[in-house]
Amino acid sequence: MPNDDWKCSKPRLLTKIENEGARVLLNHWSEIYERENRLPQRTDIDPISFIKFTPYIWIIKRVSGEEYIYRLAGDHIIENFGTGIAGTYIHDFFSGEMLDTMITFLNKITDENTVALHHGYRYLPTCDYPVQYERLSLPLANHDGKVKYIIGYTFFHGIPDMAEAILGKNSAFTHEEYYTI
Repeated sequence: MPNDDWKCSKPRLLTKIENEGARVLLNHWSEIYERENRLPQRTDIDPISFIKFTPYIWIIKRVSGEEYIYRLAGDHIIENFGTGIAGTYIHDFFSGEMLDTMITFLNKITDENTVALHHGYRYLPTCDYPVQYERLSLPLANHDGKVKYIIGYTFFHGIPDMAEAILGKNSAFTHEEYYTI
């Protein structure tokens, strides 16, 4: 299943990832993908391989169509959102334009089997200023080969002066890149 697109995309993607934890997760996922000749399943993922980065890890499950639920959220995610989000549907956590953006992003990964890398700035419930973030999102297949889960790594850090200047009145600014697998 690893094709020429992925062979070209992976090195390019690795050069754009800023956080070591995201690189470690991508390499773990990619090793399974390349060795098994199929998309990794949730049960293939070994958290021991990235144990020191688990605070930044999250898993979302596609329940149906445009309905997604957080299955796991590490401590870094919980601290920055101000609450535990495991077991929460995205439509209970996000609304309006942000919900639409999230559904579009999640659907692209699950429907098109793509890997996503986002860099940007956004407001979080725990801060009165925007924070910078990096988010890597990787598809996980069900036993039938369809993408049912997404595992990701998100790192937030606050830099109020720069973020305010970039965001202005917007609630979020994101640079998105998607990679064919």
